[in-house]
Amino acid sequence: MDRRCIVICDSGVGGLRLLKRLERAFPREDFIYYADYKNLPYGEKTCEELVSIVQGVYDNLVKFSPKLVVFACNTASTVALQKIKAYNSPVMGVYPTLGKGNGLLLCTKGTANSDYVKNLTRGKTVEVKALSGLAEEIENSIILGSEINLERYFKGEKSDYDFISLGCTHYPFITENLKKFFPSAKFFSGEDLLFEKIVFFITTFDTDQKRGKICFLGERKKELKKAYKNLKLL
Repeated sequence: MDRRCIVICDSGVGGLRLLKRLERAFPREDFIYYADYKNLPYGEKTCEELVSIVQGVYDNLVKFSPKLVVFACNTASTVALQKIKAYNSPVMGVYPTLGKGNGLLLCTKGTANSDYVKNLTRGKTVEVKALSGLAEEIENSIILGSEINLERYFKGEKSDYDFISLGCTHYPFITENLKKFFPSAKFFSGEDLLFEKIVFFITTFDTDQKRGKICFLGERKKELKKAYKNLKLL
């Protein structure tokens, strides 16, 4: 088995759900989770700023000699990943996905303005709604226990969409809350496709009884560990 670790990074808690799913699927893998609180939020950064940030994050994380680096952030993935100068380890990102019919893509301003989203939605019956501040509210809700005021984002929004695309890895944390505003819609997240790609990437399995380790890097490590421990997946 390739004992090198898998690195997952995000601006905050957005990648914790993916980490939980991967730990369940591959309990003997070693993971590093990096939350880049220094640059939170990614969604309000310019393209030039994001490229510089993502390049710096990658250059630091690749020092751990990982077998895979995962950017569990739609904004970093759609805006900056293709502009990284060189890869010494394989890299994967998370990207918005669409359903069938009339849809609404919820994302950050950076993701909404990316060429990826413009190409993804061209010719489709999909509205794009950039939500400034929601990712930070979700972050504070999970880490600090503060409440999220969804009314200010969705009050008066039409509800008859066939699907809602969650174009930020923070948003799946509030799926049940969003269903109150969009009761008949199906919800999609690029996290599902990314998970499948990583499962396909990890082709070797350990037969011994050694359980893998999870290491949290960056600020708020204690809070991240607690949030991860309390995270329940449906």
